Amino acid sequence: MLEIGTHRPLHIRHEHVSDTGSTLRLLYVSDIHLSRRTDHIIDQVIQAAQSCQPELILLGGDLVDRAAGLTSLPELISLLAAICPVWAVPGNHDDHAGRARVQAIVEAAGGVWLAGKTRQWGHIQISGDRTIVPYPGSFSILCAHYPADVEQAAQPGYNLVLAGHLHGSQIHLVYRKGHSYPGAWLCRWNGERFQCGKTLLFVSRGVNDTLPLRWNCPREVILCEIN
Repeated sequence: MLEIGTHRPLHIRHEHVSDTGSTLRLLYVSDIHLSRRTDHIIDQVIQAAQSCQPELILLGGDLVDRAAGLTSLPELISLLAAICPVWAVPGNHDDHAGRARVQAIVEAAGGVWLAGKTRQWGHIQISGDRTIVPYPGSFSILCAHYPADVEQAAQPGYNLVLAGHLHGSQIHLVYRKGHSYPGAWLCRWNGERFQCGKTLLFVSRGVNDTLPLRWNCPREVILCEIN
């Protein structure tokens, strides 16, 4: 299906993970790419979050597309924080816009900056840095931007990695062994889910694109239920 522009509702992708400890209804939202004309993107993200009723929202980087999107970011964070706690990590576009500025806005609007930190949610440990070693006995989640982070996260034994960045390559023609082509020719992690050792990886196609054109690659958020 061809999508030109970004005016269709976001697809909500459901994923389930079994755990013997705590339960968590988690919404992962990546690659929002706020700019000057993305008020409708904010509306789409809020509508998706409200319909999912998550307990926690993780923002997986590229919150803004460029510095112009910083003026819209407080509204997004504050509206999401009114639904449930919001924890965020940066992406490459946030670095271009100014990581410190993005962090300050997220925190001022009621969110938590997870980069370089780890937090506990019951029996579940959620980290924003692949170098942090999971606690023994915890179900460990890495909130990442880059799917390739799974390679390092698998070494200390993370249970789950959530990532974005690739946008599904915006064009999907065929699946082969879990990989989505043609994007998988450029990145081995182009697809929906992968197993790297004992670590499970979910890759989001993202919410928005710098060039808004897609084929068979719906813009999405991931509702991950851990139970």
